[in-house]
Amino acid sequence: MRSFSDLKDAVRSGAVPLRGAQSALAHLDLAEKLLGAGFYTGPVPASEAEFDAMFPQEPDANLLVHFGTRGFYRRWRSAMKRLCILAELWPADPFILLCQIASLEGIGPIEKCVFRRHFPGQSPKDVTRQLALDADRDLRGMARNQLRRTVANLDRLRAVPVVRTRGLLPPEQIGPFPRYLGGDRIRIELPEYFTEACACDPKLNLAHVRRAYEISLDLEILQAGEAMPPGGFTADVARKFHTEAATRISPASAGLYLRALVRALRTVDSVRVLDDLGVKSILRPDQPRKKVVKDEGKAKRSASAPSPLPYGIETILEFYQSARSRPRKHMTTLRGVLRQILQQNSGDMNEALESIAVADLDVLFPDLLPSSRRNLRGMLKAFLAFAGHTDPWDDLRDLAKKQGLTTQQLKGITTLRRYARSASQPLTPGEFTRKTVLQWCGDAREAGRRADAQKIRQGCLALDRLRPFAPNLLRPEPIGQMDDLRRRGNPLLPTSLEQMLEQHAAQAGFTKLGTKALLVAVRKLHACSRDRTRFHGPLNADLIRRQLTESVQDHPEEMAPYRTELARLAERLDMRWSDGWRQLQAAVVSAGIARSDNPVEELARVAVPAGLEPWQVDREWAWLHERGLRPDLRLTWARKIARFDDLGANEIIAATELLPPIMLGPMPPRGTRLKNAVYPLPAPVETAAAGCDKPLLEAMHFVWRCARDLGIWERCDAPDARALFDERVLDDVESRQDKMTPQSAQLHLNRIRDWREGRIDLSK
Repeated sequence: MRSFSDLKDAVRSGAVPLRGAQSALAHLDLAEKLLGAGFYTGPVPASEAEFDAMFPQEPDANLLVHFGTRGFYRRWRSAMKRLCILAELWPADPFILLCQIASLEGIGPIEKCVFRRHFPGQSPKDVTRQLALDADRDLRGMARNQLRRTVANLDRLRAVPVVRTRGLLPPEQIGPFPRYLGGDRIRIELPEYFTEACACDPKLNLAHVRRAYEISLDLEILQAGEAMPPGGFTADVARKFHTEAATRISPASAGLYLRALVRALRTVDSVRVLDDLGVKSILRPDQPRKKVVKDEGKAKRSASAPSPLPYGIETILEFYQSARSRPRKHMTTLRGVLRQILQQNSGDMNEALESIAVADLDVLFPDLLPSSRRNLRGMLKAFLAFAGHTDPWDDLRDLAKKQGLTTQQLKGITTLRRYARSASQPLTPGEFTRKTVLQWCGDAREAGRRADAQKIRQGCLALDRLRPFAPNLLRPEPIGQMDDLRRRGNPLLPTSLEQMLEQHAAQAGFTKLGTKALLVAVRKLHACSRDRTRFHGPLNADLIRRQLTESVQDHPEEMAPYRTELARLAERLDMRWSDGWRQLQAAVVSAGIARSDNPVEELARVAVPAGLEPWQVDREWAWLHERGLRPDLRLTWARKIARFDDLGANEIIAATELLPPIMLGPMPPRGTRLKNAVYPLPAPVETAAAGCDKPLLEAMHFVWRCARDLGIWERCDAPDARALFDERVLDDVESRQDKMTPQSAQLHLNRIRDWREGRIDLSK
C-alpha cells in the first residue's frame, strides 16, 4: 500500500475491518477536496512518527486555511490515524485492531487494562494456557471473572479468518478454566461408590455427601480412592469431623454433613461403621444419652401410660383409620389432641363430640405455630365429618360460600365464631341474639379493636341473609341493621354531590375501587371543612382547591392520606374538553379499556389548548411536544402515544372515526436521540432509511430540517427519498443553511450522496 489511493481501494474492497466504509471514504474525499488532488497520489506514512510529522497534533497556519477550525481538523486527524492503524500501515498496538474486529464480529470487548495487569509486557499472541492458569489461580471474585471473560473473547477471536491471516493470534485455544474448590484447589469429583450409594438411598442428598467428602479429604480422614478410614469410622473420627467442620462452616451445617457422611458410609460398608456411633451425642454433647433398658417389661411398667379415650371415641378412631387409611403417626397425633380436649369429659358420646367441635386450639396449644394449629384443625374437621358431627359454624361458612357472600362477610362469620367460642358457655350460631352482639361490639370498642366491631357488623348482615336457607342452624328473628362504626361521626355528603362525583368517576373510567377511594376522600374533605354548606352547590375545581387548602391547615394529619386524590380531582375538573375529545373518551370508557391504558385525557390536555381535535393530531405534533419535555416525561409521553395508537385495534373505537388516519408513533427511542431530529422524517424517507447507522440518520434529519425551515417543503408534505435528496435540494441546503459550519454540513451531505449512490433505486 503505497498511496492514499491504494488505501481508499482497500476500504472499498473491505480489506480494512470497518463497520461502515461510508464514513472512512467521506474523510478521504474530504481530505482530497481540502488538500488538493495530490493527496491521493502522495505516499502513505510508513510509521506513526511520519504520520505525526505529516499531520501534527496542532495544525499550522496552512492546515487551518484548509480545515477552518482546530476542532474540525483534530476530528479528521483522529479518524485518519485510526484508519491507518486498522489498515496496518505501520506496526501498532494489536489491541486496537483486535477490539475493532471483535466489535465487527459481535464478540465481547477485549479489556486492555485487565490484560496488561495480569500479563505485563506481553502481546496477546504470546499468552499460553499455562500462563493464563498461573494468573487465574490467585484471583478471586470480580478480578477472576474479568480475566476469564477477556481470555474467552480472545479464544473466540481465533476463529475469525482475518485474525488468522494477519497472524494477530495463534490458532491454539487457551480453553476453559477449571472449577476450583476454596478458591484455588481443583474440584474433586465424588467417587463412584458414593454416587451409587446416593442413588440407592433416597434419603441421601448428593450435594451434602459431596461436601462431606471434600471436608473429609481436607481433614485427612479419608484418602482419595478410599471409601473408609483405616481404622473404621469411629466416634473419635466423627467427633473430629464435626469439630473441624463446625469451626470452618457452622455447627448446623457440620451436623448436616456428618449425618450425610455416616449414612453414606453405612451404605458403602456397614460393617466398619459402628452401630452405636451416637451421632446425636456428638451433635448435642450437653444432653446425656438415654440408657437402653434391657428388661422390656420393666421399661413398659416404668413408662407412664396415656389416659384412655372414651370407648365410643376410640371405636370411631379405629373405623376412621381403617376407612381413610391414615398412617400411624397421623393417628397418634390425632389421639393426643383428642386426649387434651376430652380431659374433663364425663364419657357421654354426644357431649364428647360437641367438646371436640367447639374446642379452641389457640388456648389449648398456645406454643404451637399458627400453621401447626391449622393442620390440627383440619385433622379434627375430617374426623368430625367422618363421625357425622360437624361444627355448625363450619356448616354455616360452607353455606355462605355457596350463596356467594363476600370475603368481608365470611371474615365476619369467622369473627362471630371466635367471640361465641370465647364466651363463658360456647354458643352456636342460633343461640345468640342482638343483645349479645351489641355486647360483643362494646367489648371490642373498649379493648381498642375497632376492626373486630366492624367485622361483627358484617357477620350479622351475613347471618340475616342466610336465615331463609338455614332454618336448622339460625333462629328466625333477624339481628337487624347495626351502625357503621367506620364513619366515626363523619356526616354524609349531599346526595346531589355524591351523584356528581359518581358521574365524574364513570366518565373518567374509574373502577369500583377507584370510585370508592374518590368518595372517601371527598367525604373526609366534607367532614373537615369549616363551612359544609358550600358543598350544596355545583362541583368545580375552585370548591375542591379552596376547601382542601383550609382543611389541610386545620387538620393536617387527617387530610394527609387524601391530598393527592383531591388535587387530582381538582385538576380533572379544571380541564377543558372539546366535543371530539369528549366523544373519544366516552368511546374508550364504553369499550372497557382500563384507566391505566387510557391516554385520551393526557393527550387532550395538550391538544385542546392548541385547538386540535383527535382526528387532527399528527406525528409532527406529538414529535414537537415530546422534544420540549424533560427526559423522564419523554418516556411517559412515548408510552401515552403508543397506547393512543393501540386504540385503533379496538373495533368499537375505530368505528367512531375519531382517531387520526396515520399513527402518531413511535417516538424517538431512548439513548439514540439525534440533534437534528426536530421534525420526523416523511414516511417514504423513513422506510428507505431503515437499517441506516446513526451518522447517516443524523445527516437525513439535517437535510429535512433545513428543507422545512427554508420553505422547500411544508408540514403536510411527504416527499420520497429521491425528491428529498435530489442534488438541487442538497446544493440549496448547502448554500443557505445556518445550522452549523460549512465543513460539518458538507460531511452530512457527502454521507447522503454516498448512500444515494449505493442505492439502485436512487442512483438512476
